Amino acid sequence: MDLDDGEDHSEDDYLQRVADELTGSLDNIHQCDTTTLKIVRSAMKEGIELLNREID
Repeated sequence: MDLDDGEDHSEDDYLQRVADELTGSLDNIHQCDTTTLKIVRSAMKEGIELLNREID
């Protein structure tokens, strides 16, 4: 999911687009089977851990 469309947007616009995409993704998760949910959860946890390392 690449959110950089090459256009110059304000930070608020960017954050709103990210929030909208994440909301759409979360709305679709309830349709997933257990194995897929485990994969999604693992990927999200890994992404959050990487983000936290970059912030520190």
